[in-house]
Amino acid sequence: MHRLSNGTQVTAMPVPAAVSGTPGFATGGSPGNQAASVIDPDAFNTLQEELMAWLDAVGALPDKTNNGQTLAAARTLFMASGYSSTGTSPDSGDSTGIIWVKVGTMCRLLWQETNVYDSKTINLPFNFSPGYFFGSQTGAPAGWASWVNGTVGHNTVTLHVGKQSGGTSGVAASGDGFSASMMVEGVLAT
Repeated sequence: MHRLSNGTQVTAMPVPAAVSGTPGFATGGSPGNQAASVIDPDAFNTLQEELMAWLDAVGALPDKTNNGQTLAAARTLFMASGYSSTGTSPDSGDSTGIIWVKVGTMCRLLWQETNVYDSKTINLPFNFSPGYFFGSQTGAPAGWASWVNGTVGHNTVTLHVGKQSGGTSGVAASGDGFSASMMVEGVLAT
């Protein structure tokens, strides 16, 4: 991450211009109807400074050769509780990574499983009392739809995974090719 440094920059952020029109989204334009959007200095400066704020918050110096600084800063800030930023479920080589955020007595876990199936149990890195499984997004083989939810029991989540293709439905089995990004939130056990 770095600030603009190609010889065209100024040393102080200019005062943003007044809003012109209704705020919206960039477009490539449409000949004869709509001009293509211009990403002006105000938009660029806003994006740049939003990203630089992450580095500033952890005291990192911008490094033009490091494109992972914002992610590293986010992990540092979210893991300020002392937990590491990623891990693997102790019983599952199918986990591509777990990220958890602890705020006071609350904790939220986000993780990706590459092989989800019905009745799969995943160990969590700490105990919830109580814990709630919510929020999931599944990936399925072509022609299939799937859904996943789970039951949280202290330091485990047991998955419940369904699949459907046309008029055929059932539970997903290991190796069927279903994946999911999932979230658990709850009060940490004392």
